[in-house]
Amino acid sequence: EAERLFGYSRSELLGRNVLETLIPEAHFDKLYSYFVEALKDLSTPKNSYGMDLYARCKDGSDFPVEISLSQLKTADGFLTAVDIRDITERKLTEQALQESEQTYRVLFENAGDAIFLLGLSGEIRQVNRKGAAMLGYSVEELQKMTILDITAPQEHDDVRDKFLLALRGQVPLPYLRYFRTRDGELFPAEINLAII
Repeated sequence: EAERLFGYSRSELLGRNVLETLIPEAHFDKLYSYFVEALKDLSTPKNSYGMDLYARCKDGSDFPVEISLSQLKTADGFLTAVDIRDITERKLTEQALQESEQTYRVLFENAGDAIFLLGLSGEIRQVNRKGAAMLGYSVEELQKMTILDITAPQEHDDVRDKFLLALRGQVPLPYLRYFRTRDGELFPAEINLAII
């Protein structure tokens, strides 16, 4: 597997310094510190946590890897097993997820409508700037409140009923709801409810 991953034959790798051969120079210090920490106490064999960095193939190309160390006690003393896993696919997935999160955040914050994300008990987990401005609260203030805190008191029972219906998979059609601003003023709004 090492031959396949790095493009070297077994005979080319045997006896060579792993750090100088398989790790780009920019990552030497990080890997060296990791080795020192993992191997400072050889009295008890142990496994180390994994660490992400980059490795280099024989052709000079770099790719992301996770490295972990294991100490092996043998008749000749301790040996260190270095497990190197190619994590290119994981890194691509993380990057796609980060880009998706950034897209979601831009859409969420710049939507023309107020958007509230509620927890299962009706607590306000997230609200966009439009929602905060509409009600006259800051985003931080609203995140300490529940949906009932900003709804007209006479509609609290209906809020609970609609919430339970949605949790059962029976998402109601758009409907009218009265909300209460910081100043106590009531205003009507059309609600579109979705379960995420």
